[in-house]
Amino acid sequence: GHLRTMDAPVHLLESAMKSGLGLDGSSIPGFSPINRSDLILKPDPSTFALLPWTEHVARIVCDICTTSGDPFGADPRSALKRVVRQAAEKGFEMFAGPEMEFYLVRQGENCYIPIDQGTYT
Repeated sequence: GHLRTMDAPVHLLESAMKSGLGLDGSSIPGFSPINRSDLILKPDPSTFALLPWTEHVARIVCDICTTSGDPFGADPRSALKRVVRQAAEKGFEMFAGPEMEFYLVRQGENCYIPIDQGTYT
């Protein structure tokens, strides 16, 4: 998956926490057809964090909902919550962690140059 972002000014935070923010799902390729593209981003307060590398900027992760407030079927967060709940009902517990991927590079004259020529899988 890819992390998608939306910038919003701080004065919208209070109303976004109550009602969510509108999202045009058809603007994300393969996400939602134009005739069902009205979606709502519902901020998850537990994910709020100030960004340490800049001033006056924070991030908050959102759940994607339909206009009726139900979880949107193609939302990865909703899908994960559903699967974790179903697994818990069967006695399973999920443990997960991020997989950080990166390349080490050095500054070339006009571009970045990889430190090594390794192949990664």
